[in-house]
Amino acid sequence: LDGAASTDADSTNAPVLDDDIVAYEWSENGVILGTGETLQHLFAAGTHSVTLAVTNRAGSVGTDAVLINVADRTAPSLTLPPTFISEATSAAGAIVNYTEATATDAVTAATTITYSPARGSQFPLGNTDVTVTATDGAGNAATGAFQVRVLDTTAPVVTPPADIIAEATAANGAVVNFGSASATDAVTSPLTLVYSRESGSVFEIGVTTVSVRATDQAGNTGVATFTVTVRDITPPAITIKTNPILVEATGANGVAVTYDLDQVTVIDAVTANPAVTLSHASGSVFQIGDTVVTVTAIDERNNTSTATFTVRVQDTTAPAITIKTNPIVAEATSANGAVVAYDADQYGVIDLVSATPTITVSHASGATFPIGDTLVTVTATDERNN
Repeated sequence: LDGAASTDADSTNAPVLDDDIVAYEWSENGVILGTGETLQHLFAAGTHSVTLAVTNRAGSVGTDAVLINVADRTAPSLTLPPTFISEATSAAGAIVNYTEATATDAVTAATTITYSPARGSQFPLGNTDVTVTATDGAGNAATGAFQVRVLDTTAPVVTPPADIIAEATAANGAVVNFGSASATDAVTSPLTLVYSRESGSVFEIGVTTVSVRATDQAGNTGVATFTVTVRDITPPAITIKTNPILVEATGANGVAVTYDLDQVTVIDAVTANPAVTLSHASGSVFQIGDTVVTVTAIDERNNTSTATFTVRVQDTTAPAITIKTNPIVAEATSANGAVVAYDADQYGVIDLVSATPTITVSHASGATFPIGDTLVTVTATDERNN
């Protein structure tokens, strides 16, 4: 405030009218605010009546008053937060606690800030404008807005079925049926699952990785994998036609035995022609007695199976007896008959196995035979009592 315009009408130094003023006093409600020609004072908000009293040399005092109205007409300064991004937690969006705005005011230390929608509200997917109003104690308001952006950037969670191990049923593998995968997503339901290989397909021998994909409405894709292992661990199946094979010996060292073409049959689900070996080949000579023949079949993956059959070479044939002369006719030389000596080759004995069968004759050569017919029995026994 400036009191320089104050004058003294009876100044002794006319026309200078203020040279007799010797004191200035500014006051409000009896409280002295200052004593200079000018006044600088911090006034609180509201209406103030300030009185200026000036005193001349003679001690005379003149007063005047001025009304001062201190008012707050400036809105707060509002600082808005940046766009707030939140991840959706459901199809309805998300509960969002966004960053709060701030406001400063020259007069009001703590302004009132309001939001619409309020912090902690449910915000839908997409962009939502939040209106912010800051109001000071005088009712001055500043308004602004910022965005809350609710996004779905989270891919679905895919749970695959368990890994599968299957046995091959053919050279090209096996038909494999697997369980269903599942998928969950906070926003999209239901989800469509896409498999890189379908259940019920033919899977080749080896390990195949199957991927399962689920894509939500926002285009986020979740992927999980599992494996299908098709293996060949089943050995070939061997079928024996005849067991034992019975063969008659044709000599002391046995006999050569030729198997039927279908004596051994080998089938494998994967390998068309497994390798088959026999411990004793067809056409081999088998000694008299039982010989175990081992059949081994190996497929392409070295799965091995064995089976056995017995070749039984037996000697059940009796020696062959040949009679040279029958009957032998001799003339009686006495009442007792006659002495009869057989020719050395009267009988012959042959056996395929025994070189020297045992021969017995019921009436030895050189014996006396009575008049009439006498039956002579020749018996030949080989090593096996045939």
